[in-house]
Amino acid sequence: CDIDAEAITIARSNAALNGVSERIYFREGSVDEATASADCVCANLTAEAISALLPRLLTLHCRQLILSGILDSQLSDIEGQLQDKKVSGWTELMQDGEWVTLIL
Repeated sequence: CDIDAEAITIARSNAALNGVSERIYFREGSVDEATASADCVCANLTAEAISALLPRLLTLHCRQLILSGILDSQLSDIEGQLQDKKVSGWTELMQDGEWVTLIL
C-alpha cells in the first residue's frame, strides 16, 4: 500500500515488467488495523514514518520486514526502537551511500 496513487501505478508497472504482478496486491492507503499480514512487507519510508508505523509493521510481517529509506545518521534511533520492541537485530543491513536498509 502507499498513500500516493502515482506510486501505486508505478509499482504496478514495475511488477508487470518483472512478471510478478499476479503475485502482488496493491492498494492506495496506509497501514492500519485492517491491513492483512503478508509474507514480505517493504517499508520504504522516512525514518520518522517508520518510527511511527513500527509497532504496526512488526505485527504485520510474517517472514520478512524490509525497512528502507533510513539515513545512516538515523540508524541508531531505529535500532533503539527495535531493541525496545524486543526485536533482536536484523538478518541483513545494506548501505548505499548515506541510505540504509534493514532486513528483519
